[in-house]
Amino acid sequence: MDRRDFLKQTPPALAAVSFLKTPSTASGAPFRAPAANETLALPPHRALKVPGIHAYAERSVAAGNEVHFRVSSSVPYELSVCRLGTSVDNPESDQVLHVFPKAGPEIQEIHPGSYVYIENGLPSEKPLREITLECWLRPWKLGVDQGLITQYEPLSASGFGLYLVGRGWLKFRLGNSEESFGYWEGLGPLLTERQWHHVALTWDGKTISFYLGGKFKGSWAWKGKLRPAPVPLRLAASEKEGKADDFFDGDLCMPAIYDRALSPAEIQDRFKSQGLDLPKPRGVLGCWPFQEEIGEKIADASNYQRDGRIINRGTWMVGGPSFNSDAVLRHSEYDPEEDSTRGHAVRFASDDLFDCRWNVTKKYLLPKDVKSGIYVGRFHFEDNGNSLQYHVTFIVRKAPSRPKAPILVLCSTNTWHAYSATPFAANTPNHPVIFGTQGLPNATPGSPSYSCYRNHNVNANERSGSYQGQPAYEFGMRMPWPVAGPNVIFSSPEHSYSHLMRGERFTHSWLELAGYDYDVVADYDLHRDPEMLKNYKVLIINGHSE
Repeated sequence: MDRRDFLKQTPPALAAVSFLKTPSTASGAPFRAPAANETLALPPHRALKVPGIHAYAERSVAAGNEVHFRVSSSVPYELSVCRLGTSVDNPESDQVLHVFPKAGPEIQEIHPGSYVYIENGLPSEKPLREITLECWLRPWKLGVDQGLITQYEPLSASGFGLYLVGRGWLKFRLGNSEESFGYWEGLGPLLTERQWHHVALTWDGKTISFYLGGKFKGSWAWKGKLRPAPVPLRLAASEKEGKADDFFDGDLCMPAIYDRALSPAEIQDRFKSQGLDLPKPRGVLGCWPFQEEIGEKIADASNYQRDGRIINRGTWMVGGPSFNSDAVLRHSEYDPEEDSTRGHAVRFASDDLFDCRWNVTKKYLLPKDVKSGIYVGRFHFEDNGNSLQYHVTFIVRKAPSRPKAPILVLCSTNTWHAYSATPFAANTPNHPVIFGTQGLPNATPGSPSYSCYRNHNVNANERSGSYQGQPAYEFGMRMPWPVAGPNVIFSSPEHSYSHLMRGERFTHSWLELAGYDYDVVADYDLHRDPEMLKNYKVLIINGHSE
């Protein structure tokens, strides 16, 4: 599949997704992917409050329709709706359509972090006499607590959990809330970054044992009781104060839970299978082979229908521990469906976020006769004694009932989107704003920090600019994109080099000053409806489009 074929299958909510067939659940019912405009409820999730002004609206809207602003603010602000004028560096030429009354602070939280939520976990009323937790994992970050396979409730010390902590130590917890101090917690072997590891934890009712790479690594005596906690089962996250937290930064393959302690020989066989073979069914309480390669539903291969849902999408098409990526040459013909040794894994990130899920705070009905062009929601506010501006950029297409202009100008909005490394960048008093490919410092730690040109912000050193996290392939549109602001440059102020939206405004300005009539559309508008090119005499591709 070439790049053109791939892009044809891109859904409206994202810049890129995977493209394999959608499977059925373990019960045989087909998975249903959510519609483009559908937002499923978010299970309880660690929240972040981002200080300052942050907002987004539709990327493109037709004249005669409403534009909806979703704003999070920790300070009062005034918002105006403007069509950008002919003077690129002078906002006095902008046309102000509407000014809203001054608004007070109203913070809307964000919920970054991807993981698998399994509502139908192991029943808490049924104690376990034995257990095995097994998975393949490839960590991308060390130094913080990360859940792998967990149904553990810290306050009651009940349930079970497999974690990655500290410099890469495996950690486990087993417990029963009916007994004081009736739990066990211990550390297993040390793992390394960016390498696949097969891990297994077993308990036979008397002894806890750890295995790494199919080999025995140590044991501990424990004759306590094990009762699953009355909380959801999670993969790549854990429970903290009733919410999903401790998100895993890495790749996960073939996680499984058994109601018995696997023998050393069985664990060696599981290691040798390299994540390609399903476990033998005896005693399997849940197994997730990740064969879907698309969507957010995860099928359970056991008989218990513990199907899961990926929260905040994660990344498909990663390949499992059996996959030799070096054997796939760049630009070569390669069909992953024909590769029986590829395996399946999902990549998770603690800063994954594709939809803020914010409520609409302001809306404005665009008149049908307004000119097509680049518009902004312009925020004026003060923060720490500084008078600041913040912009929400959006495209206004001509009203469907209006005649077409002779010229159609294509805005490279996918490129603006591709460079949006820090959607929740700290508000800056600088004018112009120097917004490089690495973005600006985040307004709060843990906010999403990735783009086509910056890996996920794990193990990040803000001073050295070292970002060694997972590569990013998917990007949400229901997010702020301050990088598309009208005063953003990509160079020192004396050179004033414009690369994104500001760089394209010079063509718009020249056309308008020269008396040419033109319409404007976004990349996705044309992708969604190529027939819109009919009856235009000229198409101007302005800037480079991703």
